[in-house]
Amino acid sequence: MAGVNKCIFVGNITRDPDIKHLSDVKVANFTIAVNKSWKDRQTDEWKEKVEFVRIVAWRYLAEKAERSLTKGKQCFVEGELETRKWTDKEGNDKYTTEIIARDIQLMGRKDDDEQAPAPKLKGDTYGDDDTEDLPF
Repeated sequence: MAGVNKCIFVGNITRDPDIKHLSDVKVANFTIAVNKSWKDRQTDEWKEKVEFVRIVAWRYLAEKAERSLTKGKQCFVEGELETRKWTDKEGNDKYTTEIIARDIQLMGRKDDDEQAPAPKLKGDTYGDDDTEDLPF
């Protein structure tokens, strides 16, 4: 029976992708920060943990990453978990675990600086109750 190796992440890009050319193949390496928060039952305080996930994108996904991914933007990544082993200069075995991307989607607004804020809905505690101008 075949296994399933599928990972899905939504996180913020920690740095612009590092683009390299291996022969005729383009590869992009970048890291996303994935936040997790929960309320501690004993202290009743909110806790937060951040995981940094290494992403590798090949060929057309590397081109897509180069064109559209920049530090701070939120993205969706679907891929496979892979662990590589290599030997360093001193002869020690080293390991790296990364996600080999199969799909990458930029999330949020296309340009956060130029977009107007979303319309306020009735009952929205952060805005006024003026919902008569909404098209629905």
